[in-house]
Amino acid sequence: MAFLKDNEYLIFMDCEMRNGLFLGDDDLLRLRDAGMRTAYLNYTWWDKFIVNGAPNWEYFDRYLERMHKADMKALISLWLFQSNNYPTDWYCLKESRHRINALSPWCAEAQAEHRRVLRLVIDNYTSDNVQFTMGQHQGNERVLINQPAYYDYYAIRDWHAHGHDGIPDHTTPEGNEWLRQSYIRLMTDLMSVFVDTQHREVWYMLSRYKAGRSDISCHGCEWIDDYLKAWKKLKPKSINHISFNYFPYGQEYWDLIHNKNHEYHVNEFVGAEYCEGLRDGNGALAVKQGLRGMIVGPTHTLIGHTSIDDWMWQQIYGTHNAFTQREQERANG
Repeated sequence: MAFLKDNEYLIFMDCEMRNGLFLGDDDLLRLRDAGMRTAYLNYTWWDKFIVNGAPNWEYFDRYLERMHKADMKALISLWLFQSNNYPTDWYCLKESRHRINALSPWCAEAQAEHRRVLRLVIDNYTSDNVQFTMGQHQGNERVLINQPAYYDYYAIRDWHAHGHDGIPDHTTPEGNEWLRQSYIRLMTDLMSVFVDTQHREVWYMLSRYKAGRSDISCHGCEWIDDYLKAWKKLKPKSINHISFNYFPYGQEYWDLIHNKNHEYHVNEFVGAEYCEGLRDGNGALAVKQGLRGMIVGPTHTLIGHTSIDDWMWQQIYGTHNAFTQREQERANG
């Protein structure tokens, strides 16, 4: 059974507001009445899931109880950031040899532990009302940071094992191919954990926009097609993508997303740019473009609202109805 029902189009982007709180229960019920039946949450290691070597389920339990009270489902991203408590040499290093908060793709022990903890959470909570997504690192939109981070011991050892000398260099053909294959292996191994659930769905948030930028590198977004090809071999029932930023990038980018989604049979959910974006016409444009749905953060930290005002409710309700009408017209031919 699919996690989202066919008549679900809008996902609520749930996050701490500027006042440090989450949206209140009454407002969650209002969103539910407006057509939002699923909330999306970024879960971070700042919440300290592993405490003294043992899992701490309190945060998940409290969050899912909140969702249950609102009669909403939960789409939870694991993880926005990873634990700082692993052995020092398990982490990626920048050229400066400063550590970043991401486990090395080339450290088999680190990745095995990462998958073990993911499996622990996914197996404990996945249900008709809970689905997990692969968050990866920093905002979910890239594999690693926007600069080389392959200077750890395990990366260099793997580079040498592939018959190369010295230190990897992604600007060379052999370095670029080594990095591509490393990221494909990483993203396939991780996604296999998320797909192996009752829903058997791929959910990801990588940004194709980053692939078109010449001022950044090594984020891994230039190989999204390769990941999709590998993920399809996992035999998921559906592939779903969230574009947090979509409308600001314009027609050329919209066409790219449309063509790629058609090629790989991806369901696309795009960022509304808050309720203000719905008010400015992004909802109507998403309906017109045939997108599967939208993700809306009416009380996102960046926008500053701490409650659902009437005008916001009307925008959400109206957008949900517009998607519903579109699908009814399609069904009627």
